[in-house]
Amino acid sequence: MLSIKLARCCALSCFIACGNNQDTPALVDASPPDTPDDPPSNIVFVELFGSSPTFVRFRTDGGEWQEPIDTGDGYELTVGDDYELVAACASEVGSDVGFIASTYAEGSSTYIPCYAPSTGSAPVQVTGTMTTPGSVFINGGDTGDTPNWSFQLDVAIGTHDLIALDADRAIVQRDLEVLGDTKLPAIDTADGAALVERAFTTDALADEEVTTSLLWFTTNSVAYLPLGATTVKAPPTSLVGQFDTRYFSIDAASSTGYRSVYLTDAAADAPVTDVEFLPRLDGVTFNADGVTWSGTLPGEDADLYIYEGINSISVNASAGWLAGRNKLAIDTDIPGFDPAWRLANPDYRGFSVGDGGQQQFRSSAIHATGASLR
Repeated sequence: MLSIKLARCCALSCFIACGNNQDTPALVDASPPDTPDDPPSNIVFVELFGSSPTFVRFRTDGGEWQEPIDTGDGYELTVGDDYELVAACASEVGSDVGFIASTYAEGSSTYIPCYAPSTGSAPVQVTGTMTTPGSVFINGGDTGDTPNWSFQLDVAIGTHDLIALDADRAIVQRDLEVLGDTKLPAIDTADGAALVERAFTTDALADEEVTTSLLWFTTNSVAYLPLGATTVKAPPTSLVGQFDTRYFSIDAASSTGYRSVYLTDAAADAPVTDVEFLPRLDGVTFNADGVTWSGTLPGEDADLYIYEGINSISVNASAGWLAGRNKLAIDTDIPGFDPAWRLANPDYRGFSVGDGGQQQFRSSAIHATGASLR
């Protein structure tokens, strides 16, 4: 992260006028002394998702890294105007390190920004056949282009929801108990719900390839359904469960980056939806430990993310924290930070900005490869 240390000091001065050797008392300046700055007193609560991180530290207003207060169900940070939080989630499989840079004015709560790579049981196989060409999804997916084709999915043990669709219809099978390798009855979409056409218009540039997908969170699973380009046929809202959430993702990809718009299902109910992407990122330079930019970013918040195999380091910076700054940097020179969590030879480095409202979220990203992170 950025090194923005501030040196705070106050001077207490008393001017003493010494008298002679007589009994005349010394004269003391009665002016009140300068008052030291009040210590930060804003409390930010950090929510946990699952288990506690391996390592967590924070600093405020560019000061020294320190340990937060562990409340049992999260952490408390005592901060001034702005703060930076770092957390590492590590296991024998790998590590995920996340930084958050924000301001107290933007909210008094945040979240642990890391997730440990899974160490759960090995996946089991769910197999079966589908009577028509199409796709089957239980988290991951499989696709066939002939009748009565066989599918095979690697699935974690537990309860799952299945989504299947062909060229015209879709079905959802909910609450499938998967306790081991499982063979499902043949899937037939003949009695499924008819797909609904969606048409999107975009301001994509000539060198960008536009694709549309449906991101569907059911009660027990998540499916990422590729649908095609700008005119697509998607499962209807009649299949959406009470606690489901769906987003249409319209992506414009080029050789150097991509731009995306996520629309809530409600926002995409109209037959035609106009999509306006954020501008492409320009003036961005990747360096050994972060990224710099010139000018004004075309979004509200920003993310820097670096991967090396299954290991990752990321930084999320809020609009308030970014104000007046032109770089994001990763600081791993923190007391107690394990050198093994540093990424010496990253496979991928990307930088993105985003903005969002109630019905859509937009992002613009650029990536670089081949440089190392020290």
